Amino acid sequence: MDIEGLGGWREIVTRSLSDSRSLDMVHRGPDYRRLMLQWSTVAVETYPEAATHACLLVRQLMCQRTSINVFSGDAQVDGELRAREILVDELPEGVPGQARANGASESAAELGDWARYLSATEAITAWKQIWSENESKRLDIMAQNTRPYPPDPLPAIDEDELCAAQRAIDAVLTLVRTKNWLDDAALCGAEDEMAQNNLLLRVVAIPVLKGFVDSNGGVRASDVEQIATDLETLISSKFEQGEVSVNATRGIARGESPVHAEGEYGQVMVQISATLPDDTSVEDLARVRQDVALAMSDCAKGDLPGQEVTLDIQSVDGNSAALVHALCRAICIPSIMMQAAQIEAAMRVGTTRVVELTADPEYGIFKYFSSTELKWILELARESGLTLL
Repeated sequence: MDIEGLGGWREIVTRSLSDSRSLDMVHRGPDYRRLMLQWSTVAVETYPEAATHACLLVRQLMCQRTSINVFSGDAQVDGELRAREILVDELPEGVPGQARANGASESAAELGDWARYLSATEAITAWKQIWSENESKRLDIMAQNTRPYPPDPLPAIDEDELCAAQRAIDAVLTLVRTKNWLDDAALCGAEDEMAQNNLLLRVVAIPVLKGFVDSNGGVRASDVEQIATDLETLISSKFEQGEVSVNATRGIARGESPVHAEGEYGQVMVQISATLPDDTSVEDLARVRQDVALAMSDCAKGDLPGQEVTLDIQSVDGNSAALVHALCRAICIPSIMMQAAQIEAAMRVGTTRVVELTADPEYGIFKYFSSTELKWILELARESGLTLL
Protein backbone atom coordinates (compact mmCIF):
# COMPACT_ATOMS: atom_id res chain seq x y z
CA MET A 1 0.00 0.00 0.00
CA ASP A 2 1.22 3.49 -0.85
CA ILE A 3 1.98 5.79 2.07
CA GLU A 4 0.86 9.03 0.47
CA GLY A 5 -2.06 9.96 -1.75
CA LEU A 6 -5.79 9.34 -1.75
CA GLY A 7 -6.51 6.09 0.03
CA GLY A 8 -2.89 5.80 1.15
CA TRP A 9 -1.76 4.57 4.56
CA ARG A 10 -1.24 8.09 5.96
CA GLU A 11 -4.76 9.16 5.01
CA ILE A 12 -6.26 6.01 6.54
CA VAL A 13 -4.29 6.41 9.77
CA THR A 14 -5.05 10.13 10.05
CA ARG A 15 -8.76 9.59 9.51
CA SER A 16 -8.88 6.70 11.98
CA LEU A 17 -7.01 8.66 14.67
CA SER A 18 -9.26 11.68 14.23
CA ASP A 19 -12.38 9.51 14.41
CA SER A 20 -11.15 7.78 17.58
CA ARG A 21 -10.64 11.14 19.30
CA SER A 22 -14.10 12.49 18.49
CA LEU A 23 -16.12 12.99 21.64
CA ASP A 24 -19.30 12.72 19.60
CA MET A 25 -18.78 8.95 19.93
CA VAL A 26 -18.64 9.01 23.72
CA HIS A 27 -18.37 5.25 24.14
CA ARG A 28 -14.96 5.24 22.46
CA GLY A 29 -12.69 5.47 25.46
CA PRO A 30 -8.96 5.01 26.06
CA ASP A 31 -8.86 1.35 25.00
CA TYR A 32 -10.17 2.12 21.53
CA ARG A 33 -7.78 5.06 21.10
CA ARG A 34 -4.91 2.88 22.27
CA LEU A 35 -5.71 0.36 19.52
CA MET A 36 -5.60 3.17 16.96
CA LEU A 37 -2.22 4.25 18.36
CA GLN A 38 -0.84 0.78 17.72
CA TRP A 39 -1.96 0.98 14.10
CA SER A 40 -0.28 4.36 13.65
CA THR A 41 3.12 2.93 14.63
CA VAL A 42 3.11 0.24 11.91
CA ALA A 43 4.98 2.49 9.45
CA VAL A 44 7.75 4.91 10.38
CA GLU A 45 6.23 7.50 8.04
CA THR A 46 3.28 7.94 10.42
CA TYR A 47 5.37 8.24 13.59
CA PRO A 48 4.62 12.01 13.82
CA GLU A 49 0.88 11.25 13.81
CA ALA A 50 1.52 8.56 16.42
CA ALA A 51 3.33 11.09 18.65
CA THR A 52 0.45 13.56 18.49
CA HIS A 53 -2.12 10.85 19.21
CA ALA A 54 -0.02 9.46 22.08
CA CYS A 55 0.00 12.90 23.72
CA LEU A 56 -3.78 13.15 23.51
CA LEU A 57 -4.18 9.65 24.93
CA VAL A 58 -1.70 10.14 27.77
CA ARG A 59 -3.39 13.41 28.76
CA GLN A 60 -6.77 11.78 29.24
CA LEU A 61 -5.30 8.79 31.05
CA MET A 62 -3.34 11.00 33.44
CA CYS A 63 -6.43 13.10 34.16
CA GLN A 64 -7.56 10.04 36.14
CA ARG A 65 -4.67 10.74 38.55
CA THR A 66 -6.68 12.90 40.92
CA SER A 67 -5.62 13.00 44.56
CA ILE A 68 -8.68 11.08 45.66
CA ASN A 69 -7.84 8.28 43.22
CA VAL A 70 -4.16 8.25 44.20
CA PHE A 71 -4.93 7.90 47.92
CA SER A 72 -8.00 5.65 47.65
CA GLY A 73 -5.93 2.46 47.34
CA ASP A 74 -2.47 0.96 47.51
CA ALA A 75 -2.15 0.34 43.77
CA GLN A 76 -1.20 2.93 41.18
CA VAL A 77 -4.03 4.67 39.37
CA ASP A 78 -5.11 2.67 36.32
CA GLY A 79 -4.68 5.64 33.98
CA GLU A 80 -1.10 6.15 35.15
CA LEU A 81 -0.24 2.49 34.58
CA ARG A 82 -1.65 2.56 31.07
CA ALA A 83 0.10 5.85 30.26
CA ARG A 84 3.41 4.33 31.36
CA GLU A 85 2.80 1.27 29.17
CA ILE A 86 2.20 3.53 26.18
CA LEU A 87 5.37 5.55 26.66
CA VAL A 88 7.62 2.62 27.61
CA ASP A 89 6.25 -0.39 25.76
CA GLU A 90 4.15 0.71 22.82
CA LEU A 91 5.80 3.78 21.31
CA PRO A 92 8.86 2.80 19.23
CA GLU A 93 12.09 4.57 20.21
CA GLY A 94 12.18 6.55 16.98
CA VAL A 95 8.83 8.27 17.46
CA PRO A 96 10.07 11.46 19.22
CA GLY A 97 12.90 11.92 16.72
CA GLN A 98 10.60 11.49 13.73
CA ALA A 99 8.09 13.86 15.31
CA ARG A 100 10.74 16.56 15.81
CA ALA A 101 11.98 16.18 12.25
CA ASN A 102 8.57 16.15 10.58
CA GLY A 103 6.49 18.99 11.95
CA ALA A 104 5.37 17.59 15.32
CA SER A 105 8.08 18.96 17.60
CA GLU A 106 5.48 20.08 20.16
CA SER A 107 4.30 16.47 20.52
CA ALA A 108 7.88 15.25 21.00
CA ALA A 109 8.40 17.89 23.70
CA GLU A 110 5.18 16.89 25.47
CA LEU A 111 6.12 13.21 25.46
CA GLY A 112 9.35 14.26 27.16
CA ASP A 113 7.41 16.15 29.82
CA TRP A 114 5.22 13.15 30.56
CA ALA A 115 8.31 10.95 30.76
CA ARG A 116 9.74 13.34 33.40
CA TYR A 117 6.53 13.15 35.43
CA LEU A 118 6.34 9.37 35.28
CA SER A 119 9.99 9.15 36.28
CA ALA A 120 9.09 11.02 39.48
CA THR A 121 6.11 8.74 40.16
CA GLU A 122 8.38 5.73 39.59
CA ALA A 123 10.70 7.03 42.32
CA ILE A 124 7.67 7.31 44.63
CA THR A 125 6.66 3.73 43.84
CA ALA A 126 10.21 2.52 44.57
CA TRP A 127 10.12 4.22 47.99
CA LYS A 128 6.67 2.83 48.74
CA GLN A 129 7.84 -0.73 48.13
CA ILE A 130 10.78 -0.33 50.53
CA TRP A 131 8.64 1.48 53.11
CA SER A 132 5.93 -1.20 52.98
CA GLU A 133 8.41 -3.98 53.75
CA ASN A 134 10.17 -2.03 56.49
CA GLU A 135 6.92 -0.80 58.04
CA SER A 136 5.68 -4.37 58.31
CA LYS A 137 8.82 -5.25 60.25
CA ARG A 138 8.45 -2.23 62.51
CA LEU A 139 4.85 -3.13 63.31
CA ASP A 140 5.90 -6.69 64.14
CA ILE A 141 8.48 -5.36 66.60
CA MET A 142 5.91 -3.10 68.26
CA ALA A 143 3.41 -5.97 68.48
CA GLN A 144 5.91 -8.01 70.46
CA ASN A 145 5.68 -5.56 73.35
CA THR A 146 3.72 -7.23 76.15
CA ARG A 147 4.74 -4.92 78.94
CA PRO A 148 2.06 -2.98 80.84
CA TYR A 149 3.74 0.32 80.03
CA PRO A 150 4.32 2.09 76.69
CA PRO A 151 6.70 0.37 74.28
CA ASP A 152 10.09 1.71 73.31
CA PRO A 153 10.18 4.57 70.79
CA LEU A 154 9.43 3.72 67.18
CA PRO A 155 12.24 1.82 65.49
CA ALA A 156 14.58 4.00 63.45
CA ILE A 157 14.04 4.46 59.72
CA ASP A 158 16.43 2.28 57.71
CA GLU A 159 19.07 3.93 55.56
CA ASP A 160 17.78 2.42 52.30
CA GLU A 161 14.34 3.81 53.05
CA LEU A 162 15.71 7.28 53.79
CA CYS A 163 17.71 7.26 50.53
CA ALA A 164 14.70 6.16 48.50
CA ALA A 165 12.58 8.84 50.16
CA GLN A 166 15.16 11.50 49.38
CA ARG A 167 15.29 10.43 45.73
CA ALA A 168 11.51 10.53 45.42
CA ILE A 169 11.11 13.94 47.08
CA ASP A 170 13.99 15.42 45.07
CA ALA A 171 12.48 14.08 41.83
CA VAL A 172 9.13 15.72 42.57
CA LEU A 173 10.59 19.04 43.68
CA THR A 174 12.91 19.16 40.68
CA LEU A 175 9.96 18.58 38.35
CA VAL A 176 8.01 21.46 39.88
CA ARG A 177 10.97 23.84 40.14
CA THR A 178 11.56 23.72 36.39
CA LYS A 179 8.37 25.85 36.16
CA ASN A 180 7.70 24.66 32.61
CA TRP A 181 6.22 21.20 33.03
CA LEU A 182 3.35 21.22 30.51
CA ASP A 183 3.60 25.00 30.55
CA ASP A 184 5.90 25.98 27.70
CA ALA A 185 5.37 27.69 24.35
CA ALA A 186 7.25 24.81 22.72
CA LEU A 187 4.29 22.54 23.54
CA CYS A 188 1.73 24.59 21.63
CA GLY A 189 0.87 24.14 17.96
CA ALA A 190 -1.15 26.02 15.37
CA GLU A 191 -4.48 25.29 17.04
CA ASP A 192 -3.48 27.45 20.01
CA GLU A 193 -2.95 30.44 17.72
CA MET A 194 -6.36 29.88 16.13
CA ALA A 195 -8.13 29.58 19.51
CA GLN A 196 -6.87 32.79 21.07
CA ASN A 197 -10.31 34.25 21.86
CA ASN A 198 -12.38 31.08 21.88
CA LEU A 199 -11.92 28.57 24.68
CA LEU A 200 -13.45 25.11 24.79
CA LEU A 201 -12.73 22.34 27.30
CA ARG A 202 -14.75 19.15 27.37
CA VAL A 203 -14.55 15.89 29.31
CA VAL A 204 -16.48 12.64 29.20
CA ALA A 205 -16.41 10.83 32.52
CA ILE A 206 -17.99 8.16 34.67
CA PRO A 207 -19.53 9.83 37.76
CA VAL A 208 -18.65 8.04 41.00
CA LEU A 209 -20.66 8.79 44.11
CA LYS A 210 -18.42 9.89 46.98
CA GLY A 211 -20.52 8.61 49.85
CA PHE A 212 -22.17 5.54 48.41
CA VAL A 213 -21.27 3.02 45.73
CA ASP A 214 -23.93 0.55 44.66
CA SER A 215 -23.44 -3.18 44.21
CA ASN A 216 -22.12 -2.70 40.69
CA GLY A 217 -19.50 -0.11 41.65
CA GLY A 218 -21.01 2.96 39.98
CA VAL A 219 -23.99 5.29 40.05
CA ARG A 220 -27.55 4.22 39.39
CA ALA A 221 -28.88 4.70 35.86
CA SER A 222 -31.58 7.07 37.04
CA ASP A 223 -28.92 9.32 38.58
CA VAL A 224 -26.94 10.15 35.45
CA GLU A 225 -29.12 12.90 34.04
CA GLN A 226 -29.66 14.49 37.45
CA ILE A 227 -25.92 14.42 38.12
CA ALA A 228 -25.29 16.19 34.82
CA THR A 229 -27.84 18.87 35.72
CA ASP A 230 -26.31 19.36 39.17
CA LEU A 231 -22.78 19.63 37.77
CA GLU A 232 -23.87 22.27 35.28
CA THR A 233 -25.36 24.36 38.10
CA LEU A 234 -22.33 23.94 40.38
CA ILE A 235 -19.73 24.82 37.74
CA SER A 236 -21.75 27.82 36.51
CA SER A 237 -21.72 29.24 40.04
CA LYS A 238 -17.93 29.67 39.84
CA PHE A 239 -18.20 32.25 37.03
CA GLU A 240 -19.78 35.66 36.66
CA GLN A 241 -22.98 35.81 34.68
CA GLY A 242 -22.26 35.57 30.96
CA GLU A 243 -18.50 35.11 31.29
CA VAL A 244 -18.50 31.48 30.22
CA SER A 245 -20.97 28.89 29.03
CA VAL A 246 -21.29 25.61 30.94
CA ASN A 247 -23.09 22.58 29.57
CA ALA A 248 -23.34 19.17 31.23
CA THR A 249 -25.38 16.39 29.67
CA ARG A 250 -25.87 12.66 29.90
CA GLY A 251 -23.27 10.96 27.73
CA ILE A 252 -24.74 7.48 27.78
CA ALA A 253 -27.03 5.91 30.33
CA ARG A 254 -25.84 2.99 32.35
CA GLY A 255 -26.08 -0.20 30.33
CA GLU A 256 -26.80 1.69 27.11
CA SER A 257 -23.55 0.49 25.56
CA PRO A 258 -22.85 -2.77 27.44
CA VAL A 259 -20.13 -4.01 25.08
CA HIS A 260 -17.92 -1.08 26.11
CA ALA A 261 -16.49 -0.93 29.64
CA GLU A 262 -16.70 2.87 29.55
CA GLY A 263 -20.48 2.66 29.21
CA GLU A 264 -21.14 0.11 31.91
CA TYR A 265 -21.95 2.67 34.60
CA GLY A 266 -23.15 5.58 32.48
CA GLN A 267 -21.31 8.78 31.61
CA VAL A 268 -21.70 12.52 31.71
CA MET A 269 -20.25 15.03 29.28
CA VAL A 270 -19.14 18.34 30.78
CA GLN A 271 -18.23 21.28 28.56
CA ILE A 272 -16.99 24.76 29.51
CA SER A 273 -16.57 27.35 26.78
CA ALA A 274 -15.94 31.08 26.48
CA THR A 275 -15.89 33.55 23.60
CA LEU A 276 -13.80 36.60 24.42
CA PRO A 277 -13.75 39.97 22.63
CA ASP A 278 -11.07 40.54 20.00
CA ASP A 279 -9.40 43.18 22.14
CA THR A 280 -8.98 40.83 25.12
CA SER A 281 -5.55 41.31 26.67
CA VAL A 282 -3.07 38.48 27.03
CA GLU A 283 -3.45 38.70 30.81
CA ASP A 284 -7.25 38.39 30.68
CA LEU A 285 -7.02 35.48 28.25
CA ALA A 286 -4.62 33.68 30.60
CA ARG A 287 -6.93 34.37 33.56
CA VAL A 288 -10.03 32.96 31.87
CA ARG A 289 -8.08 29.96 30.57
CA GLN A 290 -6.85 29.25 34.10
CA ASP A 291 -10.33 29.72 35.58
CA VAL A 292 -11.84 27.27 33.07
CA ALA A 293 -9.15 24.64 33.73
CA LEU A 294 -9.41 25.01 37.52
CA ALA A 295 -13.21 24.78 37.47
CA MET A 296 -13.01 21.57 35.46
CA SER A 297 -10.32 20.12 37.73
CA ASP A 298 -12.38 20.91 40.86
CA CYS A 299 -15.29 19.14 39.19
CA ALA A 300 -13.13 16.08 38.43
CA LYS A 301 -11.90 16.03 42.05
CA GLY A 302 -15.45 16.30 43.38
CA ASP A 303 -14.57 19.50 45.21
CA LEU A 304 -17.27 21.89 44.04
CA PRO A 305 -19.47 23.01 46.99
CA GLY A 306 -22.24 20.46 47.39
CA GLN A 307 -20.88 18.10 44.75
CA GLU A 308 -21.76 14.46 45.45
CA VAL A 309 -19.62 12.75 42.81
CA THR A 310 -16.06 12.61 41.55
CA LEU A 311 -15.36 12.12 37.84
CA ASP A 312 -13.42 9.18 36.46
CA ILE A 313 -12.35 10.90 33.24
CA GLN A 314 -12.43 8.75 30.12
CA SER A 315 -11.90 11.43 27.48
CA VAL A 316 -10.71 15.02 27.48
CA ASP A 317 -10.62 17.45 24.59
CA GLY A 318 -10.17 21.15 23.98
CA ASN A 319 -9.65 23.59 21.17
CA SER A 320 -6.14 24.36 22.37
CA ALA A 321 -3.37 22.23 23.83
CA ALA A 322 -2.57 24.96 26.37
CA LEU A 323 -6.05 24.68 27.90
CA VAL A 324 -5.86 20.88 28.22
CA HIS A 325 -2.32 21.18 29.62
CA ALA A 326 -3.64 23.56 32.29
CA LEU A 327 -6.22 20.94 33.30
CA CYS A 328 -3.53 18.25 33.44
CA ARG A 329 -1.34 20.44 35.64
CA ALA A 330 -4.26 21.18 37.98
CA ILE A 331 -4.88 17.45 38.43
CA CYS A 332 -1.38 15.97 38.36
CA ILE A 333 0.68 18.52 40.32
CA PRO A 334 -1.36 18.43 43.57
CA SER A 335 -1.54 14.63 43.59
CA ILE A 336 2.21 14.15 43.18
CA MET A 337 3.05 16.93 45.65
CA MET A 338 0.85 15.34 48.30
CA GLN A 339 2.57 12.02 47.73
CA ALA A 340 5.90 13.75 48.30
CA ALA A 341 4.51 15.38 51.47
CA GLN A 342 3.33 11.97 52.66
CA ILE A 343 6.83 10.56 52.18
CA GLU A 344 8.34 13.50 54.04
CA ALA A 345 6.00 12.94 56.98
CA ALA A 346 6.65 9.18 57.04
CA MET A 347 10.42 9.72 57.31
CA ARG A 348 10.01 11.55 60.64
CA VAL A 349 12.90 13.94 59.95
CA GLY A 350 10.93 17.13 60.63
CA THR A 351 11.37 18.80 57.24
CA THR A 352 8.54 20.56 55.35
CA ARG A 353 10.17 21.25 52.00
CA VAL A 354 7.15 20.08 50.02
CA VAL A 355 4.57 22.34 51.63
CA GLU A 356 7.04 25.25 51.54
CA LEU A 357 7.40 24.88 47.77
CA THR A 358 3.62 24.53 47.44
CA ALA A 359 3.14 27.88 49.19
CA ASP A 360 6.02 29.65 47.42
CA PRO A 361 4.59 32.47 45.21
CA GLU A 362 7.59 32.16 42.89
CA TYR A 363 6.18 28.88 41.60
CA GLY A 364 2.49 29.57 42.19
CA ILE A 365 1.40 25.94 42.22
CA PHE A 366 -0.94 26.42 45.20
CA LYS A 367 -3.57 27.67 42.75
CA TYR A 368 -3.89 24.12 41.38
CA PHE A 369 -4.95 22.73 44.77
CA SER A 370 -8.61 22.41 45.58
CA SER A 371 -9.73 23.44 49.05
CA THR A 372 -9.74 19.79 50.19
CA GLU A 373 -6.25 19.19 48.79
CA LEU A 374 -4.89 22.24 50.62
CA LYS A 375 -6.30 20.87 53.88
CA TRP A 376 -4.69 17.49 53.21
CA ILE A 377 -1.23 18.84 52.44
CA LEU A 378 -1.32 21.15 55.47
CA GLU A 379 -2.20 18.17 57.66
CA LEU A 380 0.78 16.28 56.23
CA ALA A 381 3.04 19.28 56.87
CA ARG A 382 1.75 19.46 60.44
CA GLU A 383 2.50 15.76 60.86
CA SER A 384 6.06 16.34 59.60
CA GLY A 385 6.59 19.28 61.93
CA LEU A 386 5.37 17.37 64.98
CA THR A 387 8.23 14.90 64.62
CA LEU A 388 10.53 17.66 65.91
CA LEU A 389 8.74 17.72 69.25
